[in-house]
Amino acid sequence: MITWAQIGFAVFLLALLPGIARSYGVLGWSLWRWRAEQVSQLDHDMPLFRTIIMWLRERPTATLEEHQRMARLALAQMSAKIGMFTGGLERLGVLPVLVSAWLFFRHWNDLLGMPAWQLILGFGLIVFYFAMMVANLKRIRLELYESLLSEALAMKSGSGAAAP
Repeated sequence: MITWAQIGFAVFLLALLPGIARSYGVLGWSLWRWRAEQVSQLDHDMPLFRTIIMWLRERPTATLEEHQRMARLALAQMSAKIGMFTGGLERLGVLPVLVSAWLFFRHWNDLLGMPAWQLILGFGLIVFYFAMMVANLKRIRLELYESLLSEALAMKSGSGAAAP
């Protein structure tokens, strides 16, 4: 019975191997060509940004200023919350995940024998990491929204350098 379980697990790992190899290959390729891909993405995004700015320019100035104030307030609150949870270290990277992996793999042969505090800490670090990742993505979106509003207001007042 143990032999069949080992064979099944080996087949399972072999079935996952192509997907894992492809993921690491794509990751390596992306890291190798990040500059060209970034330039390509910016070239692709520019017409969309211009369209959004032109659409925003058609809105009343008071509305744009109100939305800009709201975006700045939300951005300040989001940055304060992220700072409170991470102690000012907004960019922890994969450190919480690595600590969790170290805690789990240290007791890989007896996971149920692992102290409860380490299980809670490891799981909490993973949840914390994903919560901060989502918060940082929301902050990035707010920064984009605020910058688009600023650009639309600058163009509307005539001080913008971009032509319509």
